[in-house]
Amino acid sequence: MDSAMIYGAVTKILEGHRRGHYDLQRAVNLLEILWRQQSESGRKDIENALWTTLSSEPLRASQPVGNISPDVLRVVIRAIATFGPTPQLPALVFGRLPWQGAELMGLWAQSICYELSYSIFHHADRFTQATLDQTKALCATYTFARGAQGQDGEGLDRARSLGRGGQQPRRVRALGVY
Repeated sequence: MDSAMIYGAVTKILEGHRRGHYDLQRAVNLLEILWRQQSESGRKDIENALWTTLSSEPLRASQPVGNISPDVLRVVIRAIATFGPTPQLPALVFGRLPWQGAELMGLWAQSICYELSYSIFHHADRFTQATLDQTKALCATYTFARGAQGQDGEGLDRARSLGRGGQQPRRVRALGVY
């Protein structure tokens, strides 16, 4: 398969999930089957398509389609954790953190961050200690920012500046890291 055909196949699977034809795990399984059938360059094309989707897919609440609640970002995160390169996954997931609004931050925490924690738990052997340490540090920054936000709504700017200053929160709650 050439790159265009591979990208089309990945897009077709993700679109099938988006339309409710495949649940989350079925879409991941189909992507893994496609990945296993490819040469090394074909596998890289699939991984690149997944990274592109993870970087560009809008973060939004999806409407259920029958018994399926489509969430392409969750499919991509789980697929990468299942068969893709995991070292960059936490940084990209936290890079998608929408600092501009509490509603989007909540959606990110409930959907995207949840899927990262699920993927780490179920595919722990695919995450190196360095990747887990990076995830812990990213969680600390996020948790500190959420705590600094407080009631006044000004805390995100304060958290960004203090987070760079080296202050650490007492406990890191995200992803169950203490």
